[in-house]
Amino acid sequence: MSTNQLIEPHYYSMAHAPQWLKDEQEKQILEFLNSISNSPHLEDYEEPLMEIINFGKDPEHQYNPSIMKQYADITENYDIFRGHNVMDVAPEFKRIKDEL
Repeated sequence: MSTNQLIEPHYYSMAHAPQWLKDEQEKQILEFLNSISNSPHLEDYEEPLMEIINFGKDPEHQYNPSIMKQYADITENYDIFRGHNVMDVAPEFKRIKDEL
């Protein structure tokens, strides 16, 4: 497993996400790593998943409401076009929208 952090399009990058979302991402990753701590596959996952956490902690990656608004608008437009609802897979979307 390897990771390449998504930086383009910028509105999909976690670099611009609110801190609470980065914290939730870190919590879920650490819980997953803990759940596989006795697995021989831990070595395969630990380094790339920690890279994700460290990407979110980079001081250059700060919350950007303008970019997050682009993310929300584009996501809502895709939902309409595809007949989907982002809330089915990402309930945190509501909080993102509420904070804009």
